[in-house]
Amino acid sequence: MAKDTGTKLPSDINGLIARNVLHEELGYFPKSRIRQYRLDEATRDRLLVHGRQDAAHALLNSITILEEISRLKRLLWIALALIAVVFLYLFVGGR
Repeated sequence: MAKDTGTKLPSDINGLIARNVLHEELGYFPKSRIRQYRLDEATRDRLLVHGRQDAAHALLNSITILEEISRLKRLLWIALALIAVVFLYLFVGGR
């Protein structure tokens, strides 16, 4: 989470919303109530497994996106450095 600045990052806000949804589903808030889904054990277990699969998929997609962003940032810095070198050569060193 963001450190004592009062500023929340989008990932912090996402985490807060997800936690709020969980707490609402569990009936932690005065006006919320615990939903009774009345599922047999096989259906409940299948839904739990699918939920875990969805969470793992979301995590791995997030990791892949973060790695791609990191790679693109490196390429951007390299491109900026090359532009700076060309600029310096043409306008400073090329005289």
